[in-house]
Amino acid sequence: QQYPVVDLEKGGSRIERKEPVTLPLRVVVAAMVSPVAAHEHYSKMVERIGELAGRAVEFRLGETYRAVNADLLEGKVDFAFLCTGGYLALKKLSPSIKPLCVPRINGSLTYRSYVIVRAKSGANDISDLRGKRFAFTDPLSQTGCIWPRYLVARLGTPAEEFFSSITYTSSHDRSIRAVSLGVVDGAAVDSLVFDEMASKNPKLADSVRIISRSPEFGMPPVVASPAVPESLRSRLQAVMLGLHEDEKASEYMKQIGIERFEIPPDGLYESAEKVFGQASLSP
Repeated sequence: QQYPVVDLEKGGSRIERKEPVTLPLRVVVAAMVSPVAAHEHYSKMVERIGELAGRAVEFRLGETYRAVNADLLEGKVDFAFLCTGGYLALKKLSPSIKPLCVPRINGSLTYRSYVIVRAKSGANDISDLRGKRFAFTDPLSQTGCIWPRYLVARLGTPAEEFFSSITYTSSHDRSIRAVSLGVVDGAAVDSLVFDEMASKNPKLADSVRIISRSPEFGMPPVVASPAVPESLRSRLQAVMLGLHEDEKASEYMKQIGIERFEIPPDGLYESAEKVFGQASLSP
């Protein structure tokens, strides 16, 4: 729609047509790796998504998963790349929320949590880490916090009492390095981040050891704010489902490890929801 504008300086003798302002897409990534790496990995892909959707983009990294959820609900951002636990927490606050799409990585729509220790540690199970120093990533991280809390809750002790200390690192790569350097005795991390770091840095991989693997959880989804009009939601979904067919976008996706985006199948998050619900019983 165009709106008439009266030129008052010329006595209203001329009417101009002013083009409506198209607001930029406000996109946030709930970073699962450290800020520098996350920005480098996602910014170009998100910018290309905006180009294909015909919209400029305002891109930023979320400080915490909880803050990203709040911004989505308040309409301060339009779309967000969430972590699985962040999505489940958002769904509790707004049950109508549904994923726009999910990434397929390494041929799969699922990933896991790894509990890791130093290579020379005598721990072979999370029960061996009682009284030890442990690292979580974010309080809403499915793989970096919810899963180990679930494991510890099954042992009958809240995490705050089970471990001698808990450190929040804000990202999975930081947690991996914290274990490698002996800053903490153990951590729970995203399998995708761990496997990528291990492939690029064998020395780092050799310095730590996986002692536990979670069941498969649905991949972290892309979600739209409830304030986003259905027309825009549908347009962006269509762009993302075909993103792998765009030459520029596919190159950026490869740098992140994403093969394509897909509509999540029914039941993709059932295993994560079960763990999330039981882990939330602990502090």
